[in-house]
Amino acid sequence: MACRFLLLLELTILALLVLPCEPTTYMVGDLAGWDTSADLSSWPATKHFYVGDALCKLLISFIFIHWIA
Repeated sequence: MACRFLLLLELTILALLVLPCEPTTYMVGDLAGWDTSADLSSWPATKHFYVGDALCKLLISFIFIHWIA
């Protein structure tokens, strides 16, 4: 009985640790987009990147907004 309880407890803790691990999509330069006016050297200092995260760039042209992953 104690082994079942410990196994259930371990599985519950493991599930709680795994659930919040979702990849994040970051837009390089934030709202400034992929532009020379954006401070791209200090931008990554405020981020925490993990395996599976995606870096994207937003190109704003005259009429169209292009999302490139």
